Amino acid sequence: MAFGEFIAFLVGWNLILEYLVGNMAVAISWSAYFVSLLKNFYIFIPNYFLKPFNFPAFLIVISITFLLILGIKESAKFNNFLVILKVLILLFFIFVGIFHIKLQNYQPFMPNGFSGILTGAGLIFFAYIGFDAISTLSEETKNPKKHLPISIILSLLISTVIYISIAFILIGISNYKSLNIPDPLSKALNDINLNWVSSILAIGALISTTTVLLTFQAGQARIFFAMSRDRFIPKFFSYIHPKFKTPFISIIICGLIVGIFSAISDISVVAELTNIGTL
Repeated sequence: MAFGEFIAFLVGWNLILEYLVGNMAVAISWSAYFVSLLKNFYIFIPNYFLKPFNFPAFLIVISITFLLILGIKESAKFNNFLVILKVLILLFFIFVGIFHIKLQNYQPFMPNGFSGILTGAGLIFFAYIGFDAISTLSEETKNPKKHLPISIILSLLISTVIYISIAFILIGISNYKSLNIPDPLSKALNDINLNWVSSILAIGALISTTTVLLTFQAGQARIFFAMSRDRFIPKFFSYIHPKFKTPFISIIICGLIVGIFSAISDISVVAELTNIGTL
């Protein structure tokens, strides 16, 4: 509200677009990695569970929604546990993959020229959205003035290092032209006949996307809550559950929107829409 009500209203809806559509893309990716993991154990999900309605994507969003209704402390403990597992698995991928890099995959270094880099820069925004979600949970923090800036800066630095490392190794393992799929890390490991590592990575991908879903769902519900409290949207969005003390109506509505549209949407379309909301 420091810049006026109109700017606050505009920023609020941009964040809602970013989180809602971003979570749709994450849910679709979660479903792809879930299917890939089951295939490694020779369990095959029939296509009618994936198209035209993606049931795994829908069910994971609904599960996260119920968890968030139970309270922020319970969600935070669950999220912290998953983040530790996720980082360990990503470090494991870096350690294993570094021994299978093919230097020829880096040639030419800029196959699409400078314009390709600019196009990629526009899409890479998707990799860095979410750090601003920390600020949406400031009311749940004991000392937000001290902890929020530190958390945002550290999350950006750590994420940048991990992203660059994984991207470098991923392209070194497989040609970039073959990686335009929902589960590129598993595909790269299968290319070098490390199916057992692919299974571990698929578990890590499920964990990773689950933490993103949890963070985005929590963030977007708090944005609805704040906008409702400031009378930008209907009052019922700010109703608090009498037992769990959470904005349950906002959480449920966000969960239903994300769940339904993630089940019927294409990942490339929703990823581009997310970048629009972010920019």
